[in-house]
Amino acid sequence: MNAALQVPQIKLLVFDLDGTAIPYGGYDSMPAPEEIQAVRRAKDKVKVAVATGRSLVSAKPVVEALSIRDPGIFSGGTQILYPSDGSVVWQKPINPKTALKVRRICSDYASKTYVNNGSKVVSFDRSDQKHPIFIVYIAHLTKQQVTRLTKALVSYPDISLQYTRNWLKHDSPFFDIHVTHTDATKKHAMQELLSITGVPSHQVMVVGDDNNDLPLFENAGLKVAMGNGTPELKAKADFVTGSVDRHGLAQAIRKFIL
Repeated sequence: MNAALQVPQIKLLVFDLDGTAIPYGGYDSMPAPEEIQAVRRAKDKVKVAVATGRSLVSAKPVVEALSIRDPGIFSGGTQILYPSDGSVVWQKPINPKTALKVRRICSDYASKTYVNNGSKVVSFDRSDQKHPIFIVYIAHLTKQQVTRLTKALVSYPDISLQYTRNWLKHDSPFFDIHVTHTDATKKHAMQELLSITGVPSHQVMVVGDDNNDLPLFENAGLKVAMGNGTPELKAKADFVTGSVDRHGLAQAIRKFIL
């Protein structure tokens, strides 16, 4: 941590799930007792919300284990929902025609594409017009493919792109691209969440591990990167905590909130 950093009085804690609150490993990953205890204790002092690329359906077991009731950011910043019953506070899906254009471009690269329809993730080919599309996931890409696809997609003004490490296996050499509405990133959702809670950004503590958490940092008074975080995220952080397998989230909560 920067020795000159003035730690604000925190009123809202926002953190990512995979690689932050839980280890990478897919849908079965759950928080350790250390994280459960720290988050539950933090709730007695501050508001607590998650900000995850997962849909509420896949995030719900984790959120319930942490006993979080406040509205959270789901589906990569495209939805703000109450975790208890899925009530929608705010959401912004992708234009269906734009999603189809993205799919066609990806087919030129033989890339695997999936969609998050707000309740589950399915192959793009199995999606239908009955459900909105909140995220198009372009999966299993090399760094070179990320560069080429980004150049091909960046010309579309109504979408936003974020690339991340493969979330199922973080030591994999492959990456994913998340495509959302241009006004539906974690940054936009965070701004909406601050408006809902009434907490000013300088009293927000954010904890994350990947590049798609960088937008969250833009609305936080205290930016914490996990020890297993990307170099880009660590460079922007005020403090680097322990890695997820060392319970870095719990460490940060104890240091700055409890």
